[in-house]
Amino acid sequence: MADEIPFDIHASLFNDDSDETFDEHALNHYRDEIIEQFKRSTEAVSLAATGQELHWAHTFVELTIQYVGVGLPSLDSDKFEGVIFKLIPRKVSVDASEAPAIISELRAFWAFLGRVYLLDNAPRFVAALDDAAAVRLEQEMANPENYGPGKSMFMQGLVRGFDMSTEEGIQTWFSEYNRELGFAPPLNYSSSATSSKLGATTMKQRSEKDRNRSRIARASRKRNGRK
Repeated sequence: MADEIPFDIHASLFNDDSDETFDEHALNHYRDEIIEQFKRSTEAVSLAATGQELHWAHTFVELTIQYVGVGLPSLDSDKFEGVIFKLIPRKVSVDASEAPAIISELRAFWAFLGRVYLLDNAPRFVAALDDAAAVRLEQEMANPENYGPGKSMFMQGLVRGFDMSTEEGIQTWFSEYNRELGFAPPLNYSSSATSSKLGATTMKQRSEKDRNRSRIARASRKRNGRK
């Protein structure tokens, strides 16, 4: 069994002997620990008491680490907005009406980070996660031009009336999609790669392209003198 890693919100997520690759164990520990702490926080408990399910903070941390390549303390305003208004609309397959719930949970998450860890960026992020942000996110999520290829196909299934909340519904849609294109046999897609409820889990199975993106981001920070 691997040694337990003490949690440090400022910890490096990269291998000690490489500037280009994630330490997967450290990454998973970082994500899981901060999310578990958040779920036990007064901010999360208060939000859950309203009936809202909590999973968007997990998705946010995954997207930030995997696509931006930094820990939460190093996230600046431009990258913060990029995660919310570009990556979420592109990567997360969910109805645009979920935008207010996403914003409210992320507001609670960053309030928790500011209170417990005194992160310098937390107050401005909390302030930015207002009603206007919810409206903007809903607009971005409703715009098909913002969809990635996987999400585009998923949303087409919803529009066509397929049940995209189940494995069977997803497989039925992709079988029909491939049949219409004349593909045989149909491609096999798993709901774990398309379901909005498992949006955070899908980030764990990164493609080589995603890994290269992380390496590029790391190299760029090194050239710019960032830690």
